[in-house]
Amino acid sequence: MGRIQRNKARAVAGWAHTAHSVDNTRLLTALDRAVGEALAAGTRTRSLRVYIQISLDGDSERGGVDVNVPALVDEICGSANSAEALEFAGLMGIPPLAWDPDDAFARLDAERHRVQRDYQHRLELSAGMSGDIESAVKHGSTCVRVGTALMGQRPLTSPEVVTPVTSSSQTPPPPSPAEGSPR
Repeated sequence: MGRIQRNKARAVAGWAHTAHSVDNTRLLTALDRAVGEALAAGTRTRSLRVYIQISLDGDSERGGVDVNVPALVDEICGSANSAEALEFAGLMGIPPLAWDPDDAFARLDAERHRVQRDYQHRLELSAGMSGDIESAVKHGSTCVRVGTALMGQRPLTSPEVVTPVTSSSQTPPPPSPAEGSPR
């Protein structure tokens, strides 16, 4: 689904089971409020599970809390855990483009082990896609995204607004004006 915009929290609260890309306290607060309202109104029956997205290379522009700033990771995880209408499920990460997935998932798993010391419930890992599933599972992923393996390569509906993160999120470039477009 990508990054959740804070102004979409109410919509997410209405239908989502789990949010995998939570990376700041303002979004957590908005989701907690919206889910709480939905629970009170009876339009939702259970809390929203949330994974805190971790930026493994420190580039938070693409989403995620910088893994190199443990105090910030701890703050956001603590906020998720103490939210009344949210369930802190664990950490989520996507390997940066130039990284070996095995190295990226090892780093994410190490961060989960560090964060786990503060929580009694087992923290999960949301990591891995069709192209790197074996490595993700080897490093403890409990939730993988396998759409490409099941459905095949699909074009993005809005490739101009998507920031490529992994090879599975790549689409062929549009034809140049000289090549023309297919009819």
